[in-house]
Amino acid sequence: MPLYIQDTADAVLERKSDKFVIATGTTQTVTLKQKVDEETVKGGIGNAAQFTIKSNKELEITMEDALFNFQWLAATQGVKVVNDKLVVKRTEVAEVEEGGKVTSVNSKLAGELVVIDTYGKNVKGKFTAGSATISDLSSQVGKNVTIVTEEEVQGEKVSIRADRFAEKYRLQLFTYAYDQDTEAIAKDVFLTFDNVSPSSEFDLKLKAGDPLSPELQLKATANPKTKEIGSWMIVDHKEDAGETNSGAVVAGRRSEESGSHLG
Repeated sequence: MPLYIQDTADAVLERKSDKFVIATGTTQTVTLKQKVDEETVKGGIGNAAQFTIKSNKELEITMEDALFNFQWLAATQGVKVVNDKLVVKRTEVAEVEEGGKVTSVNSKLAGELVVIDTYGKNVKGKFTAGSATISDLSSQVGKNVTIVTEEEVQGEKVSIRADRFAEKYRLQLFTYAYDQDTEAIAKDVFLTFDNVSPSSEFDLKLKAGDPLSPELQLKATANPKTKEIGSWMIVDHKEDAGETNSGAVVAGRRSEESGSHLG
Protein backbone atom coordinates (compact mmCIF):
# COMPACT_ATOMS: atom_id res chain seq x y z
CA MET A 1 0.00 0.00 0.00
CA PRO A 2 1.53 3.37 -1.02
CA LEU A 3 1.70 5.62 2.07
CA TYR A 4 2.64 9.19 2.81
CA ILE A 5 3.38 11.03 6.05
CA GLN A 6 2.53 14.71 6.30
CA ASP A 7 2.38 15.43 10.04
CA THR A 8 4.88 16.13 12.78
CA ALA A 9 5.14 13.60 15.61
CA ASP A 10 3.90 13.55 19.19
CA ALA A 11 6.70 12.81 21.63
CA VAL A 12 6.81 10.86 24.89
CA LEU A 13 9.99 10.85 26.98
CA GLU A 14 10.36 8.49 29.94
CA ARG A 15 13.19 9.06 32.39
CA LYS A 16 14.95 5.74 32.92
CA SER A 17 15.87 6.35 36.56
CA ASP A 18 12.31 6.70 37.90
CA LYS A 19 9.89 6.27 34.94
CA PHE A 20 8.80 9.94 35.08
CA VAL A 21 7.08 10.83 31.79
CA ILE A 22 7.25 14.03 29.74
CA ALA A 23 4.78 14.19 26.86
CA THR A 24 3.93 16.80 24.26
CA GLY A 25 1.45 16.92 21.43
CA THR A 26 2.46 20.37 20.18
CA THR A 27 5.74 19.74 18.40
CA GLN A 28 6.34 21.85 15.30
CA THR A 29 9.21 19.86 13.85
CA VAL A 30 10.91 16.55 14.63
CA THR A 31 14.19 15.92 12.81
CA LEU A 32 16.18 12.69 12.73
CA LYS A 33 19.75 12.92 11.49
CA GLN A 34 21.95 9.85 11.08
CA LYS A 35 25.70 10.05 10.58
CA VAL A 36 28.08 7.27 9.57
CA ASP A 37 31.86 7.47 9.25
CA GLU A 38 32.73 6.26 5.76
CA GLU A 39 36.25 5.76 4.46
CA THR A 40 36.94 4.65 0.91
CA VAL A 41 39.81 2.19 0.43
CA LYS A 42 41.57 2.67 -2.90
CA GLY A 43 44.09 0.57 -4.76
CA GLY A 44 45.24 -0.91 -8.05
CA ILE A 45 46.18 0.88 -11.24
CA GLY A 46 44.58 4.29 -11.21
CA ASN A 47 44.03 4.03 -7.45
CA ALA A 48 40.37 3.15 -7.96
CA ALA A 49 37.90 2.79 -5.11
CA GLN A 50 37.83 -0.83 -3.90
CA PHE A 51 35.84 -0.82 -0.67
CA THR A 52 34.06 1.51 1.75
CA ILE A 53 34.72 1.07 5.46
CA LYS A 54 31.64 2.06 7.45
CA SER A 55 31.68 2.65 11.21
CA ASN A 56 30.45 4.80 14.08
CA LYS A 57 26.75 5.15 13.30
CA GLU A 58 25.27 8.11 15.21
CA LEU A 59 21.65 9.26 15.42
CA GLU A 60 20.50 12.68 16.60
CA ILE A 61 16.89 13.74 17.18
CA THR A 62 15.86 17.39 17.31
CA MET A 63 12.41 18.46 18.46
CA GLU A 64 10.98 21.97 18.42
CA ASP A 65 7.82 22.63 20.41
CA ALA A 66 5.29 25.36 19.71
CA LEU A 67 4.83 25.89 23.45
CA PHE A 68 7.29 26.47 26.27
CA ASN A 69 7.67 23.23 28.22
CA PHE A 70 9.25 23.60 31.67
CA GLN A 71 9.87 19.87 31.92
CA TRP A 72 11.96 19.93 28.73
CA LEU A 73 14.20 22.54 30.33
CA ALA A 74 14.56 20.36 33.43
CA ALA A 75 15.47 17.37 31.25
CA THR A 76 18.40 19.25 29.72
CA GLN A 77 19.73 20.09 33.19
CA GLY A 78 19.45 16.66 34.80
CA VAL A 79 17.23 17.99 37.58
CA LYS A 80 13.59 17.77 38.61
CA VAL A 81 10.97 20.50 38.75
CA VAL A 82 10.43 21.30 42.44
CA ASN A 83 8.36 23.70 44.51
CA ASP A 84 10.49 26.45 46.04
CA LYS A 85 10.46 30.01 47.34
CA LEU A 86 12.38 32.98 45.99
CA VAL A 87 12.70 36.65 46.89
CA VAL A 88 12.19 38.69 43.72
CA LYS A 89 12.26 42.38 42.90
CA ARG A 90 9.24 44.16 41.45
CA THR A 91 9.25 47.57 39.82
CA GLU A 92 6.47 50.14 39.56
CA VAL A 93 6.47 53.46 37.70
CA ALA A 94 4.98 56.39 39.61
CA GLU A 95 4.72 60.14 39.02
CA VAL A 96 6.38 62.54 41.46
CA GLU A 97 3.85 64.80 43.19
CA GLU A 98 4.32 68.16 44.91
CA GLY A 99 7.04 68.17 47.56
CA GLY A 100 8.60 64.98 46.19
CA LYS A 101 5.73 62.73 47.21
CA VAL A 102 5.58 59.33 45.52
CA THR A 103 2.48 57.14 45.73
CA SER A 104 2.27 53.43 44.92
CA VAL A 105 -0.80 51.66 43.59
CA ASN A 106 -0.35 49.35 46.59
CA SER A 107 -1.85 51.25 49.51
CA LYS A 108 -0.33 48.72 51.94
CA LEU A 109 3.24 49.34 50.83
CA ALA A 110 5.45 50.14 53.82
CA GLY A 111 9.11 50.27 54.79
CA GLU A 112 12.31 51.81 53.45
CA LEU A 113 12.53 51.24 49.69
CA VAL A 114 14.78 52.22 46.81
CA VAL A 115 13.37 54.66 44.25
CA ILE A 116 15.13 55.24 40.92
CA ASP A 117 14.72 58.86 39.88
CA THR A 118 14.30 60.12 36.33
CA TYR A 119 18.10 60.35 35.92
CA GLY A 120 18.82 56.83 37.15
CA LYS A 121 19.97 57.88 40.62
CA ASN A 122 18.99 55.66 43.54
CA VAL A 123 17.31 57.39 46.47
CA LYS A 124 15.65 55.89 49.51
CA GLY A 125 12.22 56.66 50.81
CA LYS A 126 10.28 55.52 53.86
CA PHE A 127 6.86 54.40 52.68
CA THR A 128 3.77 54.42 54.87
CA ALA A 129 0.35 53.34 53.62
CA GLY A 130 1.67 53.27 50.04
CA SER A 131 3.35 56.68 49.84
CA ALA A 132 6.58 58.45 50.78
CA THR A 133 7.86 62.01 50.63
CA ILE A 134 11.44 62.14 49.36
CA SER A 135 13.19 65.51 49.48
CA ASP A 136 15.63 64.50 46.72
CA LEU A 137 12.68 64.26 44.32
CA SER A 138 11.15 67.67 45.06
CA SER A 139 12.75 69.10 41.90
CA GLN A 140 11.31 66.30 39.73
CA VAL A 141 7.60 67.01 40.12
CA GLY A 142 5.66 65.54 37.20
CA LYS A 143 8.49 63.20 36.27
CA ASN A 144 8.26 59.42 36.33
CA VAL A 145 10.31 57.45 38.83
CA THR A 146 10.56 53.74 39.57
CA ILE A 147 9.73 52.19 42.94
CA VAL A 148 11.65 48.97 43.64
CA THR A 149 10.07 46.45 46.01
CA GLU A 150 10.90 42.93 47.15
CA GLU A 151 8.44 40.07 47.37
CA GLU A 152 8.68 36.41 48.33
CA VAL A 153 7.08 34.18 45.71
CA GLN A 154 6.47 30.45 45.56
CA GLY A 155 6.32 28.33 42.44
CA GLU A 156 7.97 25.71 40.25
CA LYS A 157 11.73 25.89 39.94
CA VAL A 158 14.36 24.38 37.64
CA SER A 159 17.92 24.70 38.94
CA ILE A 160 20.82 25.19 36.56
CA ARG A 161 23.61 23.40 38.43
CA ALA A 162 27.26 23.10 37.45
CA ASP A 163 27.42 19.51 38.74
CA ARG A 164 24.30 18.10 37.06
CA PHE A 165 23.80 16.95 33.48
CA ALA A 166 20.99 15.31 31.52
CA GLU A 167 19.96 11.75 32.36
CA LYS A 168 19.05 9.00 29.92
CA TYR A 169 15.48 8.66 28.64
CA ARG A 170 13.39 6.38 26.47
CA LEU A 171 11.80 8.22 23.54
CA GLN A 172 8.68 7.36 21.57
CA LEU A 173 7.59 9.36 18.54
CA PHE A 174 4.12 8.85 17.09
CA THR A 175 2.50 10.01 13.86
CA TYR A 176 0.09 8.87 11.13
CA ALA A 177 0.64 7.43 7.67
CA TYR A 178 -2.06 8.12 5.05
CA ASP A 179 -3.29 5.94 2.22
CA GLN A 180 -2.37 7.50 -1.11
CA ASP A 181 -5.58 6.40 -2.83
CA THR A 182 -8.15 7.33 -0.16
CA GLU A 183 -6.19 9.97 1.80
CA ALA A 184 -7.51 8.35 4.98
CA ILE A 185 -5.35 7.44 7.96
CA ALA A 186 -4.11 3.93 7.26
CA LYS A 187 -1.27 3.30 9.70
CA ASP A 188 0.02 4.36 13.10
CA VAL A 189 3.75 5.01 12.95
CA PHE A 190 5.90 4.54 16.05
CA LEU A 191 9.58 5.41 16.31
CA THR A 192 11.19 4.17 19.51
CA PHE A 193 14.63 4.77 20.98
CA ASP A 194 15.62 2.99 24.19
CA ASN A 195 18.58 5.20 25.09
CA VAL A 196 18.53 8.94 24.40
CA SER A 197 20.38 11.69 26.22
CA PRO A 198 19.16 15.30 25.94
CA SER A 199 21.88 17.78 25.16
CA SER A 200 22.64 20.11 28.08
CA GLU A 201 23.32 22.89 25.61
CA PHE A 202 20.51 25.23 24.62
CA ASP A 203 20.00 28.63 23.05
CA LEU A 204 16.90 30.49 24.21
CA LYS A 205 16.13 34.01 23.05
CA LEU A 206 13.49 36.19 24.69
CA LYS A 207 12.46 38.65 22.00
CA ALA A 208 9.45 40.95 21.92
CA GLY A 209 6.76 39.61 19.62
CA ASP A 210 8.45 36.24 19.06
CA PRO A 211 7.15 33.13 20.84
CA LEU A 212 9.73 31.17 22.79
CA SER A 213 9.98 27.76 21.08
CA PRO A 214 12.61 25.65 22.85
CA GLU A 215 14.53 23.15 20.77
CA LEU A 216 15.40 19.83 22.42
CA GLN A 217 18.33 17.89 20.98
CA LEU A 218 18.85 14.24 21.88
CA LYS A 219 21.56 11.74 21.02
CA ALA A 220 20.55 8.10 20.71
CA THR A 221 22.91 5.29 21.69
CA ALA A 222 22.69 1.57 21.05
CA ASN A 223 21.41 -1.09 23.39
CA PRO A 224 24.60 -2.97 24.39
CA LYS A 225 22.86 -6.35 24.14
CA THR A 226 20.86 -6.01 20.93
CA LYS A 227 23.03 -3.32 19.27
CA GLU A 228 19.77 -1.61 18.31
CA ILE A 229 19.71 2.20 18.39
CA GLY A 230 16.01 2.52 17.61
CA SER A 231 13.22 1.14 15.49
CA TRP A 232 10.36 2.07 13.17
CA MET A 233 7.07 0.22 13.51
CA ILE A 234 3.98 0.64 11.34
CA VAL A 235 0.70 -0.86 12.58
CA ASP A 236 -2.83 -0.79 11.20
CA HIS A 237 -4.78 2.23 12.38
CA LYS A 238 -7.94 1.54 14.34
CA GLU A 239 -10.55 4.24 14.77
CA ASP A 240 -11.67 4.60 18.38
CA ALA A 241 -14.08 7.19 19.74
CA GLY A 242 -12.06 7.39 22.94
CA GLU A 243 -8.72 7.58 21.21
CA THR A 244 -6.13 10.13 22.29
CA ASN A 245 -2.87 11.17 20.69
CA SER A 246 0.17 8.94 20.95
CA GLY A 247 -1.95 5.85 21.47
CA ALA A 248 -3.41 7.20 24.72
CA VAL A 249 0.06 7.40 26.26
CA VAL A 250 -0.35 11.12 26.90
CA ALA A 251 -2.92 10.34 29.58
CA GLY A 252 -0.24 8.47 31.49
CA ARG A 253 1.64 11.58 32.50
CA ARG A 254 2.16 11.95 36.21
CA SER A 255 3.22 14.82 38.41
CA GLU A 256 6.57 15.25 40.07
CA GLU A 257 7.56 16.78 43.40
CA SER A 258 6.03 20.07 42.26
CA GLY A 259 2.60 18.50 42.12
CA SER A 260 2.04 19.59 38.53
CA HIS A 261 3.35 18.89 35.07
CA LEU A 262 3.61 21.17 32.06
CA GLY A 263 3.44 19.96 28.48
